[in-house]
Amino acid sequence: MIGLGTIINALAIISGSFIGLVLKQNLKDSFKNTMMQGIGLTTIVIGVTGAVSGFLASTDKFLFLIIIISLVLGGVLGTLMKIQSKLNNLGIYVEKKFSHEQSFAKGFVTSSLIFCVGAMAIMGALNDGMKGDLSILAIKAILDGITSMILASTLGIGVLFSCVSVLLYQGTITVIAFFFKDFLPQTVINQMTIVGNILIIGIGLDLLEIKKINVVDMLPGIFLPIIYYLITLVL
Repeated sequence: MIGLGTIINALAIISGSFIGLVLKQNLKDSFKNTMMQGIGLTTIVIGVTGAVSGFLASTDKFLFLIIIISLVLGGVLGTLMKIQSKLNNLGIYVEKKFSHEQSFAKGFVTSSLIFCVGAMAIMGALNDGMKGDLSILAIKAILDGITSMILASTLGIGVLFSCVSVLLYQGTITVIAFFFKDFLPQTVINQMTIVGNILIIGIGLDLLEIKKINVVDMLPGIFLPIIYYLITLVL
């Protein structure tokens, strides 16, 4: 079922928010850290498994070159576009704007940004739409469930309603990916998937605080295999 991953993600946010509202401030940091480490390890495993599977399934002799160029050039484009910086500034702006507003608005906007802005939301929705693969969104659902529990315990019920933002945002990407997949050969989809899974590994390393990687700046790399494919058609 297309979109099931996003539905699971939204339900996880709802569940986590309810638990957070009940527990309030009683969540210990030791529990939070242990849960986040478990998610980080699982995220790396999913990224590695997806990338390796993509390499094994491909017969493209230029695959490694395409992946390297996509990651490097994508990172350069993202840095020039200052994607990470702009998103950080957006978060700061929203936080300042709602810092003196009622807690519902602040909880809703803050959590919506956290759950919607990131590589996992985009890559997970793309995988769901193109391949029906829910693995990335399943991990994101667990991560968002824990995060919503923590946020709801401090910011209140507004966090719960951020599930609507997730449904609309990820759902839209999933639907677009589903309809456009028929216009792209499986080779290109495989290349995009490998790049995306490598970025997922970066997210896992970041969650474990092993290495800070600007994954968001590298997001354009996911779509560069499409450019390569269009160039080959012309040539």
